[in-house]
Amino acid sequence: MSFTPEQIKAMAAELFRKEQAERKAEEEKILAGAVAAEAALREAERLARIRAEQEREEARIRAERALAEEKVRAEAAALKVALEAELTRLRNRTEVEVLRDEVAELRKQLETYKAPSYTIAVQTPSFPGSKWMGYLKGKPSEWGWVDPTPGSQKELWITYKDYTSGVGVEHQVKFSEIQEIQIQAINMEVVKAIWRGKVFGGRIEGFGPRTVPLSSDNPYQKTWNPACPLGEIDVTGSLQQRIVICSWH
Repeated sequence: MSFTPEQIKAMAAELFRKEQAERKAEEEKILAGAVAAEAALREAERLARIRAEQEREEARIRAERALAEEKVRAEAAALKVALEAELTRLRNRTEVEVLRDEVAELRKQLETYKAPSYTIAVQTPSFPGSKWMGYLKGKPSEWGWVDPTPGSQKELWITYKDYTSGVGVEHQVKFSEIQEIQIQAINMEVVKAIWRGKVFGGRIEGFGPRTVPLSSDNPYQKTWNPACPLGEIDVTGSLQQRIVICSWH
């Protein structure tokens, strides 16, 4: 059987392609095996690190537990020695020592009945930065303020700050002229205090000064003090002076 040069070339080219394909397949197989081996190595190293960390943590916990148990044993031993020493002292006390112990116990009981540890003084707050309790107590009608609306009822509108949380929190309260005021707050600060008549012509007012003179907004024609055209006066400074300070020791 004879082959032409073209047939031989075609057959050789086919054999070469097969060789190339087999070589490439072998290289890919080898590469895949290397990748798998490397991945397996990394996973083994990761698991080894985890096991080592677990062992270190377990060793630390065992050491801490051993120290804690040793501390408990030492404290128990010290307590036992102290109890035995105190029992020995109690058993061997003289009459004078018994009386001395009884006096000491009575003094300790008296300590629980001592007065609160603060000093009360009526004064203007003048020690910023320290902690003190401020009290306001009394009836507005007894404080001698100018009467803004003679012959009619009065109210005291107060805005004050309480610094219990460290930041001034505003509170707004209202009292009638014969009502007993009782307010207490840490580092109390009176922001605004308005002494005003209750004649408002039916208008609803909030905390703060009026903007319309009472003479222009008074359908009931109640009397008012010409010295207080708004039917109110600012008594902030006067009320601040009435704070009773309890300075803490």
